[in-house]
Amino acid sequence: MERHHSSYRNNQPTICTNCGGHGHVFRQCIAPVTSYGVIMVRPQKGFDIANSLSNNPGLVTGMEGQNLEFLLIQRRDSLGFIELMRGRYKITDIDYIRLHLGAITDEERNKYREGPFEKLWSGMWGLDHSHLYKNEYEIAKGKWEQIHTGVTDLQGKFWTIEEIIASAPPAPATPEWGFPKGRRDAQESDYVCAMREMFEETGVKESQVIPIQNLEPLVESFFGSNHVHYCHKYYIVWVPAEIKVEFDDANDTMRREIGNLKWFSLSEALKHLREENIEKREVLLKAASMFRNLCPFPVRPKIGSKAT
Repeated sequence: MERHHSSYRNNQPTICTNCGGHGHVFRQCIAPVTSYGVIMVRPQKGFDIANSLSNNPGLVTGMEGQNLEFLLIQRRDSLGFIELMRGRYKITDIDYIRLHLGAITDEERNKYREGPFEKLWSGMWGLDHSHLYKNEYEIAKGKWEQIHTGVTDLQGKFWTIEEIIASAPPAPATPEWGFPKGRRDAQESDYVCAMREMFEETGVKESQVIPIQNLEPLVESFFGSNHVHYCHKYYIVWVPAEIKVEFDDANDTMRREIGNLKWFSLSEALKHLREENIEKREVLLKAASMFRNLCPFPVRPKIGSKAT
C-alpha cells in the first residue's frame, strides 16, 4: 500500500502577509506594500467637553473648536539613512544616492561618511536583531565600501563620498515624524496589527484607548522615491487624558526604532510633518476634520469584540 506523506502545515492555505489574501506570498503580491497603524487623538490639557457644550448651546459635538492633540512619533533613523545603509540603490546612480542624502540629518551624514560600516549596521538594527538582515549585509557593505573609495556615474564623472554629500540638498533638522504603524505578522488581522504596533511604539495598550467605530481606516497611499507603491492604513483611537505616553527605554522596539514621541496640536503637528509628505499631511487633516461632526466617546464593545 502506497503511503502518502503529508503534513497539516502543508495542507494549510498560503496567506499573504501583505494583503491578507490567499494563494500567494508577499513577494508575489500585486497590492501596494501595506502597513497598519493608528492616529492617536486626545483632548488638549484643561479641555472639558461638558463645559464646552454647556457654555456654547450652538455646538453639536463640543469638538468644533478643535481642542485636540495628536501623537506623533519620530523615527530614530531617517528612512533615507536606512535605504543607504541597506544598499538599496545602483552604485552608478549618483542622483538617487544624493536624493537619499538630502533626506537625512547632518549627524546621519557624518555617521555614514565616517563609519565603520559594521558599527553602523549593528547600531541600526541592534545586536540582537542584525542577523535578521544578514542576507543584505554583504551586498550593503560592498556598496558602502565602493562609495567610500569613489564611484563613476553613467556620464563618466568620478565622485568621492565628500563630493556627493556636498552636492546634496540642505539636511533636515531631524528624522521623519509620523504615526505608529508597521507591517503585519502572519495570521494577523489589520486591526490587531495596528494595536500591536501602537503598543510596541508608544507603550499604550488597546485596553487603554477607545477606537472610533463605524469608520473605515484613513488611507495614506503614495509612490516612494524607489517607485514602489506604499499604502498606510490608520485606525483613529481616542486616548483619555489620564493616559501617559512617554519614551520607555526598557521597551525594545521603542529603543530600537523610535527617537522621540510627543503630543502636538494640529498646527504644530503639521509643522513637524515634512512638506513633501503630502499624503501624510492630508490624512492628519482628515482625522482632525472628522471631530467637527463627531463626538469622540464611542460606546464599547470595541472593534472585533463579541457583543454581550
